[in-house]
Amino acid sequence: MESGRPRAQRARRSPPRATRRVRLGAAVIAALLSALSAASLASCGTGPEGKKPSAFASSLVTLDSLIASRELPRLGRAFSLASGKARESADWLSILKRARAAEATGDIGRYTAIADRARKAFPSSEPIAAAAALAYMRGGRPADALTLFSGPVSPDARPNLWAEAFLAARGTGAREPARTADYDRLASITGEPRPYLGAAALALAAGNPTSARAWLEKGIAGGVQTPPELLWDCGLYEVLAARPDLGSGAGELALMGDAACGRAIRASRSADGSGPSPSIRRFPGSLMSIWR
Repeated sequence: MESGRPRAQRARRSPPRATRRVRLGAAVIAALLSALSAASLASCGTGPEGKKPSAFASSLVTLDSLIASRELPRLGRAFSLASGKARESADWLSILKRARAAEATGDIGRYTAIADRARKAFPSSEPIAAAAALAYMRGGRPADALTLFSGPVSPDARPNLWAEAFLAARGTGAREPARTADYDRLASITGEPRPYLGAAALALAAGNPTSARAWLEKGIAGGVQTPPELLWDCGLYEVLAARPDLGSGAGELALMGDAACGRAIRASRSADGSGPSPSIRRFPGSLMSIWR
C-alpha cells in the first residue's frame, strides 16, 4: 500500500495525455492569434495611409523644435513640409497655431500666409475661417477678417471677434460700407450706446431723418453724450436747447437760439427755399445736413 501511494499521487497530479494535448493546442492557437494581431497592427502603421498621420506629427515636432530654438531660416521649409502633409482641417489648425508662435519669434508674415493657405484648402470650414480672421486681425488685415463674417463665420456665433474686426476695419477704411444693423449689433455686444450715433449718421446719409432720430434717441436713452451738430441735423431741437453743457460761445448760443424756436425753424431750407438756413451755415462741420 505504501509503495502504491506515490504512484496514485502522481496519477492525480499529472493530467491525462489527451488533456495535455488540448492545452498545448490552445496555447499554440493563442500564440498564433497574438502574432497575427501584432502583424495587422504593424501593417496599419506602415501602410500608405498609416504613414500620413505619423509623417504629419513628425513635421509638427520639427516645427516646435525650430520655433523653440528660433531657427528662422529653416522655418520656411518646415512649414512647407507640414502644409504638404496636412489632410484635415484640424491639421491646418495645428499649423496655424505654430505659425502664430513663429511670428512671435520674428517670422513676420507667416501667420497670415498660413491662414491664406488654410482658407484655400478648406474654404467652407467655420473653425478655419475663424482662425484665419484672427490671423488677419493680427496681421493688419481687418477688412479681410470682416469679409469672412459674410461667409463661413457668423457674427452671432463669435460676437467679440466680429466686433473687433468691425471696429478695426472701420478705422482703416473697409471696402464694404457699414449698415445701421452693424452699429446696432455693436452696441448690443459691447453694451455701449455710442454705436447708435453711427447708426444715426448712416440713416441721415441715406436721407432718412426719422430713422436717424430714432437711433439717436436710443443713444441718448443709454446716456451717450451726443454732438450738438448731430442733434441739430436729426431735428432734436428741444434736446439741444436743454443742453446745459454747451457753454456760451457765440456760435453755440446762436444754435441754441434757433433751437428755442422749436420745430417752426427747420434745418432743411431757408424761408425762400434757396438754400440752407443761417444756422446750418454757422455749423458747416455737422455730420450730415438734412437739406442736402
